[in-house]
Amino acid sequence: LSPEEYVKDYLVNLGVIHAVAGFDFTYGSRGIGNLERLKNDSGGIIDVTKVEKEACRGDKISSTSIRERLVAGNVEELPDFLGCSYEVEGMWDGQFFKLNPYYTLPAPGRYTVTIKIGNFSKLTEVIVEEKSIKPVSELPLYIFGELSIVWHQRISEEAPSSRPILKVGGLTL
Repeated sequence: LSPEEYVKDYLVNLGVIHAVAGFDFTYGSRGIGNLERLKNDSGGIIDVTKVEKEACRGDKISSTSIRERLVAGNVEELPDFLGCSYEVEGMWDGQFFKLNPYYTLPAPGRYTVTIKIGNFSKLTEVIVEEKSIKPVSELPLYIFGELSIVWHQRISEEAPSSRPILKVGGLTL
């Protein structure tokens, strides 16, 4: 679609009256539409706010740069990009952990993490293998409910395979 058609068909028809987007946002065929022309392409209906570029260590802060660090296992860099440590949430029933589906696990390896359930928190180590997480030491079995794992640092890329395994929903802990 041309930029004008895109704005008419997707933004104006959806009732958008104000768009907030990054400095490098583009739309329409070949991405030739940009925030500078959005107000004009909408016939003056849509006001625009541009979010300026934010950078860290010379890289643009974006969802892509954050995912790249997760895939590489560089969780210790994420606080600078997110403003806090990376944290995933799920449900713990004392035996099984079900990670909420919209979270991404970091690359396989051994990590220092904090496991939090309510007022309980435990600094520990976990091993990530494919789509599973295994604690290096046993977790108290009496805890249950909402659980979060705060990722601090990757200790090693290789995970020893001779660790105890707990079954956790679709994951293995």
